[in-house]
Amino acid sequence: MEELWTRRFRYRGIPYKISMVVKDGKKYALLRYPEELNSLGAIVVDLFLNWDWLWKDTTYTTVFHRSDEDMIRYLHSEARQDINWLLDEVPQLFVDEIMEKAEKFLKLQEEIKRIMRGDENG
Repeated sequence: MEELWTRRFRYRGIPYKISMVVKDGKKYALLRYPEELNSLGAIVVDLFLNWDWLWKDTTYTTVFHRSDEDMIRYLHSEARQDINWLLDEVPQLFVDEIMEKAEKFLKLQEEIKRIMRGDENG
């Protein structure tokens, strides 16, 4: 795979890279996070199994075989979606999960109290 160029961009303070490459005579565009986001990318994978966060290409997309501009525009859109998800949706996911666990913990406490009172039939 031959790299033709790589450019860095930033959206909402989060950097990302788009590269244009040639493989087997065909052009593809790649979206990657830069090295300084390696630890962040690993955390995203670990917490959410989101293997393609800021890590996409145009190999198997509907924009494959289109113009360079179309492929680049597509990857900019993908990058914005990934970054918006991280900054806007992930915090709410954690709040929701914490609330769900808190409710289960309260039920657990109630069940323990009920059993300790000797009310084993519920």
